[in-house]
Amino acid sequence: MLKVKALLLIVFLMFGNFYSYASTFTDEDNKTEQWQLGTTKRFDTFQNFFLKYGSDAYFRTAYLYDLEKQQWLSYEDAKSLKPALQPILNVQYMDVKLTLAEVVSFTNVDIRDAKRYALFFFDTPIDTGNNNEYLFAGNEVFAKQLKKSIEMRKLAAKLVKQQHDVTGYLIQIPLIGYKPQTF
Repeated sequence: MLKVKALLLIVFLMFGNFYSYASTFTDEDNKTEQWQLGTTKRFDTFQNFFLKYGSDAYFRTAYLYDLEKQQWLSYEDAKSLKPALQPILNVQYMDVKLTLAEVVSFTNVDIRDAKRYALFFFDTPIDTGNNNEYLFAGNEVFAKQLKKSIEMRKLAAKLVKQQHDVTGYLIQIPLIGYKPQTF
């Protein structure tokens, strides 16, 4: 009987720990990570932005924007300028001239105090109708992916803090306008 209780306690602690760890991005998380926050306001806005420039929309990844040149940098350019950021940068080709106004309109960030470069980390989409929980939070099948996603976000925050001329923006993507694919 003691073994069963111990086993149940372990299972409870495992799942309880996962849910508290992975359900949403909190103010407490941001005390450590120190992101400037932004949002695409809608999932379809996020998708359409990248499609407009010949790319696919990916989250759990970062892009570097040169504020002086008003240039969304390609992976190769970003990697050569900031090699330490390479583990978090999206490898998809996207080298697009975007005005500052276009970037601000898309990401809804306050860029007035930004440094030379802005790093936009697109977080896992959130369900605004469910306490801003991450997409698939609480779904055991996706628990491992969600945990990797949060670890990637934390790594991105750590790497950005090490760059003296990069401001880090965590871009939240609401599921508003999300249409699941059907096969």
